[in-house]
Amino acid sequence: MRFKRFTSACVLLAAPTWALAQSPGSGSVNFEFTSYTGPIGISLQADTFNSAAWFNRGLVNEESSVSVTGWSTRGQGSDSDGCVIGSARVYNTPTVALRSITTAAGSAGENLISFTPRPFNNVLPGQDFVLGTLSFQNGFWFGSGPTAAFNAPADLAFNLGTTSVDGAQFNQSISGNIRLVVHAPDGLDYSTLAGQQAEADWVYIDSPALLAAPQALRV
Repeated sequence: MRFKRFTSACVLLAAPTWALAQSPGSGSVNFEFTSYTGPIGISLQADTFNSAAWFNRGLVNEESSVSVTGWSTRGQGSDSDGCVIGSARVYNTPTVALRSITTAAGSAGENLISFTPRPFNNVLPGQDFVLGTLSFQNGFWFGSGPTAAFNAPADLAFNLGTTSVDGAQFNQSISGNIRLVVHAPDGLDYSTLAGQQAEADWVYIDSPALLAAPQALRV
């Protein structure tokens, strides 16, 4: 599997331009991941709730105490072994590290999803501004199936907000979801660009809250 990093900038609309007088504001951006839901190990279906018998298991921010919620053929595409699906709370952190117990912490094989907030200065109501940078290090994680249809995505819930002393219009918040989809379809030729692109993982914002209020957060 290849390793890669990518960054993307998110922008927040401070407020509709018609709602308030045009007085600029400055402040800070706050971000935290709050939970993880997705593949947490590989096992036979009969061993879903017996972690000692799993073929491999994962750690979320070094925590192994993940609540198992079920099992799925997704992530393996087999009737015999598949992905154990679990959930874990993630406390007040802008970074989530995902790794299997066979991968060294801090190595290139660790998946890292991180958001670095950026302060805003002299922003007018309704003006787009950069919230910060979302970064991803692609390592080894569970969830890739023999085809994309068998991928088991991982979801990371987050809270994001702005804080300012320059008026309520600059104190906004929203909750959302960042989804990680691991791709490693069968039969790829990694020596070709097409094979490398087909293997690329995806990290994107996927949230009903944002769909209901698309003016609040854009990528």
